[in-house]
Amino acid sequence: MVEQLAEKHTLKQWRLLRGLTQKELAASIGITDKTLSLYEHDIEAFRKIPYERLR
Repeated sequence: MVEQLAEKHTLKQWRLLRGLTQKELAASIGITDKTLSLYEHDIEAFRKIPYERLR
């Protein structure tokens, strides 16, 4: 049996593969499209968000 490895994708690649706009994905997870754009372009900004803001 051959195991298939999952490809690694960035958040933007994942979104585009599923045919979603930033607005659509952002609305589905309860954030603004501006916030999603920031997450797609600056992973360090995402990592610095206090846990309390993510709940």
